[in-house]
Amino acid sequence: MNIKPTTNDHGRLTGLTDDDHTQYATNTEFDDHNARHEPGGGDAMAVDAAAATGSLRTLGTGAAQAATGNHTHAAASTWQLVGTAEAEVTYNATTGAQDLIVVSGLSIPTNRWILIQFIARKTSGAADNVSFGIKLNATLVAATSTTAQTNIAAWSSRAVDEAEPAGVTCLYGPRNNSNILKNGIGSHAAYGSTGDIGQNFCNWNANQPQATITSITIVAKTDNTLITVAASNVEVYMSVP
Repeated sequence: MNIKPTTNDHGRLTGLTDDDHTQYATNTEFDDHNARHEPGGGDAMAVDAAAATGSLRTLGTGAAQAATGNHTHAAASTWQLVGTAEAEVTYNATTGAQDLIVVSGLSIPTNRWILIQFIARKTSGAADNVSFGIKLNATLVAATSTTAQTNIAAWSSRAVDEAEPAGVTCLYGPRNNSNILKNGIGSHAAYGSTGDIGQNFCNWNANQPQATITSITIVAKTDNTLITVAASNVEVYMSVP
């Protein structure tokens, strides 16, 4: 026998509200659903759980946090610029080697490489050479010399009467092994009216100091007051592991 439902079949639900059907989510739960999953909610999710674990994430730089939308990534680099001296300094006395430019305030540990670059020049005026040396702290590791184009100097010019500009690069290895403290090498390229020349050099005048490097000095020497020497645009870099 078929029983045909009457039109008021749901009248028996009279007096019940929407939230009286407990097998379903209530209006309150729908209205603030996210609150149920936040800390203290009825169905709270973990916050900043271990990596690879599903959880809510706070913003920040921690290993388990989410990065902000405007975060940046540090560029990978093998060298860090730690000191500069841009202004040109000149010298034309013959009283011996002169500390021309000092880059101070450094803190380069003994286990780091050091890269030094600078621009040098000599004027015309006499057929004599000029030379440049390097001090690490107070130690003259690349000496000035009266010998033209010697390989113990950072740059030693030709003994000809001409103006010469040069670019100089010096590289010094770590100083944490007392058996290997003469490990500097470098190169320069000089340009003159009698021709251009490039040269590698050893920088073996003295052992490097086995200490943190706090200053680097460009030393200059000229053998004739008619010749002016100059250096500028010094940059000092430290290796980054």
